[in-house]
Amino acid sequence: QYDPSPLAEDLTMLYRPLFWTAFWCEDWLHASDYRGANNFLISSASAKTAFCLAYLLGKRKAEQAQRTLTIVGLTSKRNVEFTRGLGLYDVVLDYDNFEAANILRMSSSRWLYVDVAGNDQLNTRVRTHLAVSESLAAGVQLGLTNLSPSAPSAASAKFTTNTSLSSPSRASSNSQIEMKQFFMPEWLAVRRNQLSVTQITLMQAKAWNELMRDGKDWVQIEHVFGGERVQEAYKKVAQKGTDP
Repeated sequence: QYDPSPLAEDLTMLYRPLFWTAFWCEDWLHASDYRGANNFLISSASAKTAFCLAYLLGKRKAEQAQRTLTIVGLTSKRNVEFTRGLGLYDVVLDYDNFEAANILRMSSSRWLYVDVAGNDQLNTRVRTHLAVSESLAAGVQLGLTNLSPSAPSAASAKFTTNTSLSSPSRASSNSQIEMKQFFMPEWLAVRRNQLSVTQITLMQAKAWNELMRDGKDWVQIEHVFGGERVQEAYKKVAQKGTDP
C-alpha cells in the first residue's frame, strides 16, 4: 500500500493506524447488521478515528442504496465548524447542547453509540438521554481521546475481549447498557478464518486507495523544517494543544 508521493506519505503518517481501526470496526459492526440500528452517534467526532468511521459508514450507505442510515457526530464547540466542514456527518452536535436536538428524540429510531472520547460523564449523559425513548441498540467503546492523567480510572481504559456484538447485558435501565469494546486484532483473527489473505489484502488496498483519493482535503498539512522551528511547533502543541 506504500505510495512514495509526498502527499501520500504525509497522509499515511496521519491516518494509517487510525483508519484501520475505523475500517475493521465498521466491518465488525456491519457483520452484526449494526445491531438493528438505523442511526449512529459518534463522540469525539473531530478525531480521525471517528470521522474515518463516519466516512466508511457513508460509503456503505451509498453502496446499499436501500439502507437508511443517519450519522451524527458529537464534538466540542470549538471543533463544530471543522467537523461539519468535513461533510461526513449528517448532523454535528456539540457536547453542551446535544440533549436538546430533535434528532435524538425520535422514538422510532434505533441508535448505535460509538464512543471515541472515552469520557465516562459523557457516556452516562448519552445513555441516560437515549434511555428516555429506549432507542439505544448498543454501545461500542472505540477510543480514548479524552483520557488524561487526571482521569486514569476511566471505565473505557479497562479493556476486555470481544469478538461479537451479541445482545448487550442490561442493568436496571437502558441508561446502563453495556459498552462493548472493539479490539482490532481480535476481529482480524476472526476474519482470517472467514477470508483468505488475498481477499483481506484486496479489501485493504481498495479501502486505502479510496481514502487517499477522498481524504486529501480533510486536513491541511503544515510542514516545519529545522531544529528551531520543530522546537517551536512542539512547544505550541504542548502548551495549547492542536486543532483537528
